Amino acid sequence: MRDHVKVVIGVGCAWGLYALLATHVDEFNFTFNDSVLEIVSIMAYGLSLLPACILAIWYRKVAAIWLILLTPVAAVGFIYQITSHAAIEKAKGDYNSDLWTAAISASIPAILGIILFFSTDKPEK
Repeated sequence: MRDHVKVVIGVGCAWGLYALLATHVDEFNFTFNDSVLEIVSIMAYGLSLLPACILAIWYRKVAAIWLILLTPVAAVGFIYQITSHAAIEKAKGDYNSDLWTAAISASIPAILGIILFFSTDKPEK
């Protein structure tokens, strides 16, 4: 395995662990205002990012495809969550900053997946 692939898998595992811990914290904050889309996106993001990065050690292409497909699910759910709660709470915080944070957080699996998908196992010299 090449060094840059090891780094990508390591960064993905670290981010996946953070997402998993954040998911468990968010589980206690679900309210009746949350939609199924929000809950599914948070759970899919938090519960599958770390296992996908661990799976990438053996099956890189399968994990890469899953990470790329996870991005739209997470993006739609995160952005819907921010817009629906901002409408309810009349945008207490910085609305644009929250949208950018959600978009960047949702794009991390795609970046990892694209790097993993196009990495090859050429023999090292």
